[in-house]
Amino acid sequence: MKRLLSALLCLFPLVMLAGNGDTLQVRSHDRVHMNWYGNFDKKIFFPTAGKSFQRVKMHYTLGCPDQGCSDWDYTVQAILRHYSEELDTTFDLELGRLITPYAADKTKTWTFTYTYDITEFALLLKDSVTIRSHFSGYQDGFTCTIDFEFIEGEPALNCTDIIPLWSGGFPYGNQKGIEEYLAAKKVDLNKQSNTRVKMRVTQTGHGFGGNENCAEFCAKEHYVKVNGVQRYKTLVWKDNCGSNAIYPQPGTWLYDRANWCPGEAVNPYDYWLESFMVDGENTIDLDMQPFTNINNSSNSYIINAYLFVYEENTSATADVALEEIIAPNRKNNFVRFNPTCGLPKVRVKNTSMKKTESITFKYGVKGGNLNTWTWTGEIMPYESKEIELAFFDWSGASVGEFVVSMEAVNGSPDANAFNNSLESGFELTPQYPGDIQIWFKANTKGNETTLSVHELDGRVIWSRSNFSSNQSTKDTVRLVDGCYYFKITDSERNGISFWAIPDGTGTLSLRQMSGQIIRVIPGDFGTEFVQYFTVGHPLGTEEARAIPELLLYPNPTQGTVTLEITAQGSGSIRLMDMQGRIIETRAILETGLVQSEWDLSGFIPGIYLMEYQGPDRRVVQKVVVE
Repeated sequence: MKRLLSALLCLFPLVMLAGNGDTLQVRSHDRVHMNWYGNFDKKIFFPTAGKSFQRVKMHYTLGCPDQGCSDWDYTVQAILRHYSEELDTTFDLELGRLITPYAADKTKTWTFTYTYDITEFALLLKDSVTIRSHFSGYQDGFTCTIDFEFIEGEPALNCTDIIPLWSGGFPYGNQKGIEEYLAAKKVDLNKQSNTRVKMRVTQTGHGFGGNENCAEFCAKEHYVKVNGVQRYKTLVWKDNCGSNAIYPQPGTWLYDRANWCPGEAVNPYDYWLESFMVDGENTIDLDMQPFTNINNSSNSYIINAYLFVYEENTSATADVALEEIIAPNRKNNFVRFNPTCGLPKVRVKNTSMKKTESITFKYGVKGGNLNTWTWTGEIMPYESKEIELAFFDWSGASVGEFVVSMEAVNGSPDANAFNNSLESGFELTPQYPGDIQIWFKANTKGNETTLSVHELDGRVIWSRSNFSSNQSTKDTVRLVDGCYYFKITDSERNGISFWAIPDGTGTLSLRQMSGQIIRVIPGDFGTEFVQYFTVGHPLGTEEARAIPELLLYPNPTQGTVTLEITAQGSGSIRLMDMQGRIIETRAILETGLVQSEWDLSGFIPGIYLMEYQGPDRRVVQKVVVE
């Protein structure tokens, strides 16, 4: 009996049923160590037979092994291995793809979760199934945890067939054109009045060099053809890597790429095709923009494409799913938007074939007064949309939970109440004094930078731009009670300090009128950095973050580092290595705020020590040279 129980536990790991019976959770991989290029397979039992699911989600959690994460950006794919008895072959079906971040600075406690909607694959996630995590890295490595979430219910679209089209890594621009690998496919369709067909293409470009730096750093179009006629055209490109949630990274994280950014999930391209298809034989084709690889550099596109065939439940009513609370939310996926004292933001998805034109929301801080507000707009079937909710009264809020629910869709109650509400934990925004100073030193491209302070509704209270090279400025902004946000924007989307571009190092801090630092803004922020704060607002009592007595910025650094300390009289500053050997000593003669710049550009990468010795105290801080 003990052996049988052990065997069953091995076969059915971490299967959990919710108390109300409407959610099933299955874990296939539990912190599996991906230490080298290869496949990491787990056979898992899905107790889903005889059940219907309105949504199926896969949560892929990337983490670090005990010795830390890899330095490089590698492709990771979650794959369902489906054996077809009819064809006596195994098909590898990609459930989701991500590119790992440059993560040499991460430790074993770091994790990041990516969520994928894989509802179409529910018909194959039954009984014993092999789930594969493919890691393309030639360095150790990362860990993966894969959780499947099945939400019971009748979907508006019931997927009845999955037809593989193309799968693999295909060279681009070589003498043998990519079209030879992407040959047109013949597809038989039993088309009924309620038949719907969606083509999903997951495509990323890799490798560069030669002309145009294809395929990783060149923007090229692909074309979807049905029965010989082009129906869709899409630029295979991701243009917002500088807004990455995982930042900064010790690599070229902010460069835009061919539909991917380091540390992000890959978004597939979805195309509805049923209106272009006939009952019987059809031809489906995917073509690429012509390109000739003059220098024979190694470049390719990794492409997985499928047709999903559905039966539409024509009696289904409008249904919108509340997918995510973006703000306020303390999850690391949304650090770019938080903490906030401003407008809440949510992501919703129209999970029906009915167009959504209005949604009534009810939201606020849990336990407080809730606000009701109706959004109007347009969300097409199975499209997602981010919505900013109207402002509500944050009075009395403390560190806790934000709640939001959808009370009506298109003026009527949503028939599916299961996906209508969410909660999120959040942190308070800091409280700043009414008079603040903005200390800024531009890098060599000061004309790329804009500084601004905004009202909650986006109106600009103060702004400054057109800085000259290496210009230093100190500005004072006077504010009345309320919620505000400070923003720094870089027009070239590479921040004011980025190791791979020789534009020098800029610095930025928000300060009290005395010069005491409230907030040091990181220079390697990519496109922009936003800091919400309150003045005289009851959200919090903090006036300044805990700042070390001896401040070093930017830290880590690739060159110059600025040291700040409040001195009480004559003293000294010493730069030392980790063995305590003195590299340089400088005397301090003045009293008050002391600023001192140190050029570490010629130093061997590693950790060094800055020591202040004054008449009243000794302070030591580490500085990291990259």
